[in-house]
Amino acid sequence: MDFRFYALGETTPSLLFVAGGMDLWNDMCEAIADHILGKDPYSDEPAHEFVEVVEMQTADEEEYVEAVYVKGDLVGSLKSPFWMPVSEYVKI
Repeated sequence: MDFRFYALGETTPSLLFVAGGMDLWNDMCEAIADHILGKDPYSDEPAHEFVEVVEMQTADEEEYVEAVYVKGDLVGSLKSPFWMPVSEYVKI
């Protein structure tokens, strides 16, 4: 599968990557963590332990996004950017 990651405030993807198979989730988390935090060859903590994808939408349900959190901080989204201010979105 092809994935597009959008950093907060960006409307063009800052990271494009392909992941698939049994390790799809782990590979996706590792790619995002490496992009946001920088590659850490000494880290033993798997990225899926601290990367979270959360569905969010605006109160009027007009805008939907898959928000990406790394170590508890909102860092961007998958598939499409935040078109509205982040404060307009709620987790669903």
